Amino acid sequence: MPEAPEEVTPEAPGDTLPLDTTPAHVQKARELLAGRSIVLLAGIRKPHQHEALERALGVKVDWIEADEYAHGTHAASRLRDDTAAVLPGIRWMAHAHTSLRDIARERGIPAALLPAGLSPSAVAYHLLDQAGHQLEAHHENARTALVG
Repeated sequence: MPEAPEEVTPEAPGDTLPLDTTPAHVQKARELLAGRSIVLLAGIRKPHQHEALERALGVKVDWIEADEYAHGTHAASRLRDDTAAVLPGIRWMAHAHTSLRDIARERGIPAALLPAGLSPSAVAYHLLDQAGHQLEAHHENARTALVG
C-alpha cells in the first residue's frame, strides 16, 4: 500500500496546500511501471491525454493511432525491452490488431484491453485488474535482482 503523503505546513496564512488526490490504484500502477514504457493502441493522439498518462503513470507512452497500421503484427516492432505493458483500446481495435496483444503475451509482456476511456485512472484500473499480477512479479524480480 502506498504511504500517505508527507504533511506540509503552509508558509503564510491563507496559503493553500495541494492535496495529493492521486487515487491509490494510479499510485500503484506508477510504482509497478517504474519509469518503463507502455504501448497504447488507441484513436487519434491528443497531446493532453498523452502527457497526462506519462505524468500520472511515470512512463513513456508509445501511442499507436488505430489507423497507423494495416495489421497488428506491424506494431510488434514497437515492443522493446523496456515495454512494461501493451494496452489496446477495444473501441479502436480492428480485428487484426488483436495480434499485437498476442505477440506481447508471447514475449511475456502484460497486455490489458481498455474497454473505454484513456484517463490515467481508467488506464491504471484496467491495467492492474487485468495484468497486475504480472506487473507485481516483474517488479519483485527487479527488486530481488538489485538486492541479490
